[in-house]
Amino acid sequence: MNADGLLTRTPEQFATLIRLEAIFLPHTRAKRASKLAADNPPGTPLHAAVSRFVHYTSADAALRIIESKRLWMRNTTSMSDFREVEHGFELLHSFFSDEARLKRFYDVCDTCAPGKAKEAVDLFNSWWNKIRFDIYVTSVSEHDRSEDQYGRLSMWRAFGGGQPRVAMIFAVPWFSGAADAMGLSFNPAIYLGHDGTHTLMQSVMDNIARERDFLREQGPEEVKNWLFNMLLSGVACVKHEGFAEEREWRGVLADQRRILA
Repeated sequence: MNADGLLTRTPEQFATLIRLEAIFLPHTRAKRASKLAADNPPGTPLHAAVSRFVHYTSADAALRIIESKRLWMRNTTSMSDFREVEHGFELLHSFFSDEARLKRFYDVCDTCAPGKAKEAVDLFNSWWNKIRFDIYVTSVSEHDRSEDQYGRLSMWRAFGGGQPRVAMIFAVPWFSGAADAMGLSFNPAIYLGHDGTHTLMQSVMDNIARERDFLREQGPEEVKNWLFNMLLSGVACVKHEGFAEEREWRGVLADQRRILA
C-alpha cells in the first residue's frame, strides 16, 4: 500500500493482471488496449495513461455532479432498462445449459485448476439472487477527439429529455488505487447475442488451454476468482447488440472479494 493506504501494484503485477484479463476477459482487454492507444502518445507508461469519456446528462444533473464532486451509481433494478442484467444472465445460461459445452468448459479449466471451474459456476449460481439485486453501475460513453465540438448526435437524442443537456468530458486513469481498494471495476459494455456469446466463450476456453502452464503458476484460487469475475462481468456488462452505438463503459460495484468471503 502507499502512504494513503491505497493498493498499489508493481510492474510485474500489472503485467500479470493484463495477461489474466486477456485470458478470461479478452473483449475487455482488447477494448482497453485500443482505447488507451487512441488516447495516449506511443510509449506512454501505464501509470500515466488516461482515457477520455463523456457523460451525457441534463444541465441540472451536471451541476449537482460538479457541486457534490460525485457521480451517482444506480442499482441495476432501477435502471431505465431493468432487464439489462437479465440479458447477460440469459446468454450465459443458454451457453452453460448445454451439457456438452459445460463439460468442455470444465475439462479445459481442470487442466490448470481441477474442480475450480465447477466451484466458480456453483458459487455464482448460489449467489445469483444477491448478485442480481446488489450490483450498482454508473455509465459513461467513449469520447473521440473528433467529437469535441459537437458530441455524438445519437447520444444527445437519448439523454436529458426536454431539459437543457450537457456533455461532461473527463479523463479516467488506467489504474486507480482507490477504485481497486473499493472493489470498483471499470469495463466496456459488450454487445452480444447468442452467437457472439458462444464465440466469446470458445475464445476464453482456447485461451485457458493455451495458457494452462501460466495459470497453474497463479494457483487454483486465483483461477477460480477470475472465472467468477468473468461470469460477473457477463451479467454486469453485456448488453443487447442494438445498443452498440452507445459505446458504453460501466463502473461496476459488486465486490467480488465480499461475495467470495
